[in-house]
Amino acid sequence: MSEKDGIDSLVLRWSSEARMSEKDGIDSLALDWSWYAYKNIIDSLMLEWDEDNNIVDLQIENDILDKLRPHSNLKVLRIEGYRGKRFPDWLGNSSYHNITKVSLDRCRNCRTLPSLGQLPSLKRLEISDFSSVETVGDEFYRSDESCLETPFPMLETLSFYNVPCWKEWRCSSDFNALPRLRELSIWECPMLRGDLPNQLPSLQSLQIQNCEQLTSSGVHGRGHYCRKLEFQMDGQHHSLQELFIWDSCDSVTSLLLDSFPKLVRVSIGGCKKMETVVVSRSLSCLRSLNIQNCGSLKSASTLWMLAPQLKDLILLGCPEIELSATGYPHSSLRFLSISYSEELVSSAAFMNSQFHGLSHLVIDGKDDKSESVKCLPKEGWLPPSLESLELNDIKSVETLECKGLAHLTSLQQLSIDDCPKLENIEGEKLPASLIRLKIYDSPLLGKKCEMKDPQVWPKVSHIRKIQVDGTWI
Repeated sequence: MSEKDGIDSLVLRWSSEARMSEKDGIDSLALDWSWYAYKNIIDSLMLEWDEDNNIVDLQIENDILDKLRPHSNLKVLRIEGYRGKRFPDWLGNSSYHNITKVSLDRCRNCRTLPSLGQLPSLKRLEISDFSSVETVGDEFYRSDESCLETPFPMLETLSFYNVPCWKEWRCSSDFNALPRLRELSIWECPMLRGDLPNQLPSLQSLQIQNCEQLTSSGVHGRGHYCRKLEFQMDGQHHSLQELFIWDSCDSVTSLLLDSFPKLVRVSIGGCKKMETVVVSRSLSCLRSLNIQNCGSLKSASTLWMLAPQLKDLILLGCPEIELSATGYPHSSLRFLSISYSEELVSSAAFMNSQFHGLSHLVIDGKDDKSESVKCLPKEGWLPPSLESLELNDIKSVETLECKGLAHLTSLQQLSIDDCPKLENIEGEKLPASLIRLKIYDSPLLGKKCEMKDPQVWPKVSHIRKIQVDGTWI
């Protein structure tokens, strides 16, 4: 008998002697087949075992896990590194009525998933690093001895991570499965294609990342690096609260949000062909809107005008977008991050007239539309309610205008980041209300503050805390 056979036989014997099924006081169990777990055994027996020559006996592996069957009082189960080809029947048996969380990780020889849909109280399921699974089918929902009519009746969160050979997700519509699923995440499944389950009535968040073959979806949510992903816009999706589309959906030119009346957070980025985001009815639940790097986007103004409870708005890297002071002022917005443009500055009344309650403003120059600006900010441009102002990456600006800030009697923090030509402050002094001035990667102005230059220091000396590149002066 080889040392490896001896170790497996020893582990099998210990698994049987453990009598896990009799230990009713264990409610959380982690079973680890990692090299480190075996190494402890090998070291204790003073044996030598080359991991590279590790030959797995699939039957013994299955027998070990079978012998480790826990008591039905179990609530949380984690299995990591299991090397068998299939899972024993106890995993997924409906008699485990207390299990609420299951995590299966690095079970790389398993070709099918256990029938976890039969766990009546399961709320959270995580599946990761399954190298051999190609299909998720009916066996995932029901076994031959199924007793639950509705698979996964209580499941709220389901995540798949790094299932590289997974090609198809099949689910019979007769199952009515996953009625309470709120969050679905699928990451690093590059072979997955076709449709996802289309009957998910409680879905609120869908995350899809690096699934290049996924071509369509009957549900809606978050997509990352899924260039072929398409969204069906028909019908009402009353449960969805988060919509994230990032570097995806290259075929989408117009996004209609009327189908998602309960949206709370929307994030859209890197959708190169998207020209319009259309809203014709109130999005009364929307609190956060983030649109970045959509070079073709021309119009989105109705989005915030029809979102009366919107708190955070980010519009960056969208050089074609049109901003206009139409409609009633928006009183709920508190945070705005926006790219600098001459059009924005030329309509000086836009900011002041539209965002009465704005407290935090970030102006960014990364769009390369700030090359001609020499002085900021323009007088009368900023809303007087501001408490914090950030000027980021505006390469050409040379002068900070006190007149454009004088009316900001509530301004407490001013941050200047990566403005390499900024060195002057024109006017009497910065607002008296300022408590903190932070300067990063803006060496000309930073040095003048550090050296207490007579042209600059009188205009900032009243500020209690001044920081230059992380150092308080």
